[in-house]
Amino acid sequence: MADAPLLFDEAVRRVRPEQTIAVGFSIGSGVAASLVRQREPDGLILVTPFDSLKAVAQEPYSWLPVGPFFEHEIAAADDLAGSGIPSRSLPPGRTKLSRHPGPRACDGG
Repeated sequence: MADAPLLFDEAVRRVRPEQTIAVGFSIGSGVAASLVRQREPDGLILVTPFDSLKAVAQEPYSWLPVGPFFEHEIAAADDLAGSGIPSRSLPPGRTKLSRHPGPRACDGG
């Protein structure tokens, strides 16, 4: 989590893009969401995100208090609360990834 802003800053410094979009997959969606509290990307894409990692871990073990096992909570919903950064999320089942066929397949729009 602490490395995300450092990596973001270094990527922006090296590439100098016109826009920056933070992307996170699964647990990484929590890292990307936490980034918006420390940096201001132009957009955010979360693939199979979750509200709270602790809550996800608790679901299959309703009889076991999982909280004590977490040194750090990843609470994506809390991190995004009040954020004005444009964002999109792809829920489970809508995330089929395929191999990129190459640059020619993308030519011409």
